[in-house]
Amino acid sequence: MNTAASHLATLGVTLQQARDFVVNNIGSPKVIFDVATTLKITSGMLAEIIADDIPGITGAQIESFFTHSGLPGKSLNSYPANSSMAPTDYVLLSDLSQGNIYLYNPLTAENKIIYSFNRQITDLAVDSDGNIYISEFSKILKFNISNGSLETLTNYNGTFNSLAVRGDTVFAASSGNNLLLGFDKDTGTLVSSQQLEGSVSAGDIAFIGNDIFRTSAFNGLLKHTLGSADSTLISNETNFDYFGLVATPSGDLRAFSWQGHVKEIDLATGEVTSLPDVPLIGLNQLSGAAEALQIHLDAFL
Repeated sequence: MNTAASHLATLGVTLQQARDFVVNNIGSPKVIFDVATTLKITSGMLAEIIADDIPGITGAQIESFFTHSGLPGKSLNSYPANSSMAPTDYVLLSDLSQGNIYLYNPLTAENKIIYSFNRQITDLAVDSDGNIYISEFSKILKFNISNGSLETLTNYNGTFNSLAVRGDTVFAASSGNNLLLGFDKDTGTLVSSQQLEGSVSAGDIAFIGNDIFRTSAFNGLLKHTLGSADSTLISNETNFDYFGLVATPSGDLRAFSWQGHVKEIDLATGEVTSLPDVPLIGLNQLSGAAEALQIHLDAFL
């Protein structure tokens, strides 16, 4: 079965339409990359799409093409179609003082504790394998879901309250400065640093395509691009206390306040919708949010 064709069919797109889009935008790698990321089209699928134009092309060559354009090509395979690693409507929420991780559905308000780490958690993030990264002020820890180990990934001279994982990198932002730091998700080595424009108070960060979204105390929801300090204001309805920010499977954003208020932001229209509040049963203060993958639902629901 043609993997690309079957996946595109679920999106209402033909293989020829996809090929025409790629060929027409070949000079704009970011345009192709962002669409592929949003629609969960892997590098292997892209190779299938343009196989008639470049016979023998492989997914690895597609990844290399994006990497040489300054884009994280390998991240295209973070969420393969029909995989247990696919993102869901559920989110993971953290409690600041209790150290608990909750599995929560913003649409139905279902709430369940799945981990208790017994430490203060300022934010959390997940990688494409479902491993959970948590920040404990200046420390980032990695929880391996396959063996249940919790290990310190890195200690840093700063106070992290915002985490997101993209490809092989854990990105961390702080309330104390405008830096966005990147750490290797396996070794903890610092691999990148960039200045961000806007308020220094980063409630949380999330990635969609090559764009970084950040909630800040005084500027609301900001959009940045990797490698650029510039920012664009998306909404001012998520300022002050929104400490959790998560991309939805459809490519929009949900923001969670420490008091449990939830906003959904339609990035195409800028419309902001209020969702049901998180029932803060057992939650002292909601300190972070991250995507919940299908593997988390399979394990805990």
